[in-house]
Amino acid sequence: MVDRKYKIEGKKGRYMGLHKRKGSDNWHIRISHNGREIRKTTGTVDKKKAQRVHDELKAKLWNLKYTDESPEYKWEDAVVRYLENKEKQVTDHELKYNIEFAAPFFRGCNIRDIDSDLVHKVIQERRKRVKGATANKAATHLRRIFTAAKRWGWIDGVPNFPRYEEEPRELALTKKEAIIFINALPDYLKNMTSFCLSTGLRRHNITHLKWTSYKEDQRELHIESRETKNKIALVIPLVGSAIKILHKQKGKDPVWVFPSPKKNGYPLTTLVNDSWKKARNEVAVITKNKKLHKLKFHDMRHTWATWHVQAGTDPISLMRMGGWTGTKSMNKYVNLQSDHLHKMARNIEKPHKNRTVPETIDFIKDDD
Repeated sequence: MVDRKYKIEGKKGRYMGLHKRKGSDNWHIRISHNGREIRKTTGTVDKKKAQRVHDELKAKLWNLKYTDESPEYKWEDAVVRYLENKEKQVTDHELKYNIEFAAPFFRGCNIRDIDSDLVHKVIQERRKRVKGATANKAATHLRRIFTAAKRWGWIDGVPNFPRYEEEPRELALTKKEAIIFINALPDYLKNMTSFCLSTGLRRHNITHLKWTSYKEDQRELHIESRETKNKIALVIPLVGSAIKILHKQKGKDPVWVFPSPKKNGYPLTTLVNDSWKKARNEVAVITKNKKLHKLKFHDMRHTWATWHVQAGTDPISLMRMGGWTGTKSMNKYVNLQSDHLHKMARNIEKPHKNRTVPETIDFIKDDD
């Protein structure tokens, strides 16, 4: 049933205004505002009361559009709505930590009143405790909330966020260091670490790897887009060492490839524990490499990428296997030693099928 007085053709031939829905005695509202369709019930069967609700809503929306009577939204309101609408990601714990860190600065503030100066104060305070890359990540997390608030119409613009120079993380194990380190680990960590060195998978994709992702006939892992950091599906070709590790893990859990040794039915998520720290300190002492005292699980991915480049893997193939969207991101993971670069530099002196190169090339000749 449609009230003919309010019958207005909307998008796709729909009735706009007051109308009744099938299966409901109440009057319902359907109106357009700022290009958006708003639908809600009036909560009454009385037509006059329904008309009053309709007119009050229209007046309220008009005031919001043409006057300064805009609702006040607090920072907490934006956080709650953002977290409710946000899909779960691997960095959720970092996001929540950064929100909690910003809370003392933003608490109770109208989100419109949070300007670039206050934002800079928060990020600068974060920078005092962490490295530039971590502070930049905090800025990214908070910026996303402001960007969402702008999309909702709560604010007119997003504050400016500072960005700090990121120190390159030059830490990749040599083959010798990797062997010493892995042998010092307990079996459950040994298998996961070796698997990372064989596949280059990110930590989350290893700790939450399910048997359904393993395609034994194809010798591949198929990682769904919702499980990857950049939301792009991954197909990982498995080498022999990775397949051997999977065979070792069979029968330990019906769902998880790397289950927790203490909690049945749960994946193992804590990797850098006392056993890990003991092993990295041991390899740091044996190899006299002080950097290894701070060895993280993510450094196994750096090592995997570096080994591939040293073995001659072309950048495009490595980029696809690693799940990077560009070479700039990939280059952050590749840490080449000076001796390897010297070896590559000598390639110009090697004979090529399409040219003849002398044993040495003198670009600058001595003056007589």
